[in-house]
Amino acid sequence: DIVETASFYHFFHTKPSGRHRIYLSNTVIAKMNGYHAVYDALGRETGARFGGTDEAGVFGLFETACIGLSDQEPAMLLDGVVFTR
Repeated sequence: DIVETASFYHFFHTKPSGRHRIYLSNTVIAKMNGYHAVYDALGRETGARFGGTDEAGVFGLFETACIGLSDQEPAMLLDGVVFTR
């Protein structure tokens, strides 16, 4: 079914997920290299909590598994654009 398939993938959402979506890699390497500081800063600056959006629906914050940038962690995707360290 469509809902089961969509819910399997991190980048598909079945409910509002923000106009701008931020996916922060939560690998062990990221957590050894500043992940927690980035996690806290993103929540503070956007007003959103991870797994949801801010009240206005502008920003959506999500954790995701490795995005293939372990040598540059912490890494994140903001609207599909990669940001590292």
